[in-house]
Amino acid sequence: MISVEKAKELVQNSVFPLSIVEVDVENSLNYCLAESVIAPISVPSFDQSAMDGYAFRFKNIGQTITVVDEIPAGDIREVKVRNGEGVRIFTGSKVPVDCDTVVMQELTEVNNNELLVKDEGLKIGGNIRIKGGQIKQGNVVLEKGTQITPAAIGVLSALGLTKLKVHRLPNVTIIATGNELVKPGVGLLEGQIYESNTYMLKAVLNQLGIEPKIVLIEDTQEATQQAINNAIKENDLLLLSGGISVGDYDFVKRGLEKNGVEEVFYRVKQKPGKPLYFGKTNSCYVFALPGNPGAALTCFYQY
Repeated sequence: MISVEKAKELVQNSVFPLSIVEVDVENSLNYCLAESVIAPISVPSFDQSAMDGYAFRFKNIGQTITVVDEIPAGDIREVKVRNGEGVRIFTGSKVPVDCDTVVMQELTEVNNNELLVKDEGLKIGGNIRIKGGQIKQGNVVLEKGTQITPAAIGVLSALGLTKLKVHRLPNVTIIATGNELVKPGVGLLEGQIYESNTYMLKAVLNQLGIEPKIVLIEDTQEATQQAINNAIKENDLLLLSGGISVGDYDFVKRGLEKNGVEEVFYRVKQKPGKPLYFGKTNSCYVFALPGNPGAALTCFYQY
């Protein structure tokens, strides 16, 4: 029996990344990056107004500023603004190169196109999102190995990216053992219980973007051994629920041995989840989880 820390160390030292595939950014949730993402553009890619208001030269505060144009968001014109002039501007609009400050509209007064700035706390550069203020072109945005989240998809899309190189998600099978197990919705006989672990484990895998195959088997050595044989040939990860203890009807450990699975560890100093097993073949990792639902889920989250 080993410690939790040693068990985690053995798992970490045994695993390796899966093969690399290319996916659409919009479908990349939960994948892990196979290479770092370098920003192809700056964000913002131009000096951008942070609010609705007026853009002008800061040195003109206290003077008469004549409003000469209006720049809505998406306007790509190169607007020329001379000394003593300003423009009406909106959130997200491109700030003219001749302007260095934006004042919010609530702190202004405009009469006959003459702008009066009433923001006493305004400073040069105020209310402008400068080019590259969030992300600079050429910088690393996401490191290799990063798991893609909804926020990451937003950032990658804002950079104009459409494809990513990622490690593929694993193929997973869940095998549940136990003659006492019955699917929900069927009437129970005395001595039977409803099977819940596969539904629970499927749900937590679904949260990771993985759709596992579910296999229910009877408690016999032959059925257990054959199901394991099929699963390790077709999957990157095999999760077994129940049958890993040392009772007369616990056939999982023997089934793993018969199929050439190399045991990395069996039994951990923890409660719940002491009879946890971890093993591997050349192409598949195997976790035999306790049959108790609380213990099974605890082991899943920990390991």
